Amino acid sequence: MKKINFLYQDSAHLERQSDGLNFVIAPEINGGAICVYCNEYDSFALSIADFEKNNFVVVSRSNKFRAATLEEICQQGLSTFVDVIRTYDTQSKQEKYVYLHQDASIDALKYAFFTFKNIDYQQEGVYCNIPEFYDEGIYFFSVEEDCFWRSLEDFGSQSKATKFKAHKVVPTSLSKIYEAGYLDFVVGVKEFSLGREGLVGVDVIEF
Repeated sequence: MKKINFLYQDSAHLERQSDGLNFVIAPEINGGAICVYCNEYDSFALSIADFEKNNFVVVSRSNKFRAATLEEICQQGLSTFVDVIRTYDTQSKQEKYVYLHQDASIDALKYAFFTFKNIDYQQEGVYCNIPEFYDEGIYFFSVEEDCFWRSLEDFGSQSKATKFKAHKVVPTSLSKIYEAGYLDFVVGVKEFSLGREGLVGVDVIEF
């Protein structure tokens, strides 16, 4: 079984040697709305701001909570705070991480793109923006073919493809994907490194 968690890296996460704060749903607190949970302190807070002020919530040991879904996070206006996506395989005990917001001082040549799949063409693509176009449009890019499409419906159709270099595209943010109504088509997140050959897949988390 695979568990997926979405985390926010608060300002003190390195000091705690932590991956960050988990976005969770705990029915006993916050009226069922998303709150944050800190593994190291084994504590809940109603919001990121409350956690940073050490305003923790006392809950019973019997309280059950679960990881918030990507849809719930977006619906509650927290999409811009998702820094890390982590999976944990309960059988193999393996963890995997993809960092959405890379610290440029650590690795400026890694990018995490949300992925989608066109069922008709059985082809996977990534949501991207193209800075040199000077617009806010979302484009649909195939890393394998170095092509982009202007609509999700057309993705995979060679007659509507435009050749383009992969190093000129950047990831579309989660908030923009949600606002444009494309969240339902997201199937995962893929981390790429930028090299001489363009974007090269490094790691992937499938939802």
